[in-house]
Amino acid sequence: MTTTATRTPCPPVPRVALLPLDPWEHDAAHAYLATRREVVLDDTHADVVLVLARTVDAAVDAAIRAAVDARADPPRLVLVSDRLDEAEVERLHALGASHVLDRESVTWELVVGALAGPAPAVPEPDRSWSPRLSDREVEVLRMLAGGASTGEVSEALHYSERTIKNVLKAVSARLGARNRVHSVARAVRAGLI
Repeated sequence: MTTTATRTPCPPVPRVALLPLDPWEHDAAHAYLATRREVVLDDTHADVVLVLARTVDAAVDAAIRAAVDARADPPRLVLVSDRLDEAEVERLHALGASHVLDRESVTWELVVGALAGPAPAVPEPDRSWSPRLSDREVEVLRMLAGGASTGEVSEALHYSERTIKNVLKAVSARLGARNRVHSVARAVRAGLI
């Protein structure tokens, strides 16, 4: 009696195109991604377009729109850029960006994961647990969620850095969070910010 093993099909490897905005970054990204098995570089039949841009200005916006419009089946976009405010991130998501990654904290592993993985699902806010936060606490968390540092938050809100750190400590305790990133995540999930 012979048995045949059934093979689980492997998910397709995404085809990635690079949007050439900066020749140096384009060449570096191309050289690195060419070594990775999780993705295949293919400028003509891309499933995903990787955009590396320091800022997202009108020229970058136009290049993104042209890259999307040039394909019959619009690709997912993965964008790596400097800090963007919430309105810019929402606009980029509307253009098809599945991932918007902060240049300062991103690693190549995160970029490859964003390129190779599915678009993240947007979680519904968890409103079953919702502690009350003051206006100041909400504003501090919103600014941190937007990528601001403690110093930038203190300067913008006209408080000392020590006050902002105390606010974060109190918020983290109230939300049951381990650190500021966890505080922001819990606040977002609870629909507080």
